[in-house]
Amino acid sequence: MDIIKKLKSALGNSDLQEDEILFYINVLKKPGNSIYDTGKKSNLPKDRAYKIAESLEAKGLISRNHKGLQANSLDSFTESLYSKGRQFYHTADSLKEVKPFIRYLSLPEDETVIQTFSSDQMGENWVDLSYMNWETVLAYGNFELMVETMGGHPDREFMSRRVKRGKKAFPIFSHIGEYTKDKILARDNQELRQSKVLRTKQLKDTWITLLPDQDTLSVWLKDDKGIIKGATIKNPLICKLHEDLFNHFDEIAETSYNPNTTPDFLEK
Repeated sequence: MDIIKKLKSALGNSDLQEDEILFYINVLKKPGNSIYDTGKKSNLPKDRAYKIAESLEAKGLISRNHKGLQANSLDSFTESLYSKGRQFYHTADSLKEVKPFIRYLSLPEDETVIQTFSSDQMGENWVDLSYMNWETVLAYGNFELMVETMGGHPDREFMSRRVKRGKKAFPIFSHIGEYTKDKILARDNQELRQSKVLRTKQLKDTWITLLPDQDTLSVWLKDDKGIIKGATIKNPLICKLHEDLFNHFDEIAETSYNPNTTPDFLEK
């Protein structure tokens, strides 16, 4: 589901009014604006805008300072929903699911489109990416996370479409498991893939697939409770940032797997 729709739905189920939700989302999109400007963007009368700002501030969703309105972390608001009883648990869970991705809404670029997914939708997301008309596939992180969640051969369908189109892929693996070593690194040449290895703990809970010519990336994250959540994000600036990060990893990664010589670059 689109992140804005999901956020509106969850906040609506938390008893926020429709105009409060619109005001809050406009704070997320344009942090630093005044109450007046945010109210104007939300098509609200001045008096109502100030009342909403006070209400959202009391709920811990926004704060005011010399830089204007700022959206707070959703943590305290989410925990307050858990304390209200079981009827709010699903709403709180939905807010926790979108939390890692809402920061992207404020980037100064074209409208950011974000679709969020739960772990059981990972396969669906992977197939959707395989249908896109990309020229190049970049990826980095822990692919074993994908294997653990999807099981079997998560690369098979994606790979077959890529090979049929004659398109190369450039993954950087941060963790090497039996699947990665036996099913991927050993088949690079025949599957038009050029893999590298960069072992680092910082990427152990992350897998990112980047389609730079589509301004699109798929992000999968595992939280400290072992819950995997993901999103497909379409935005030129976000993609450029991740492409730059990939290029940095590419410079320091090893071109072949050797557990005795591959350094933990990012841990130093």
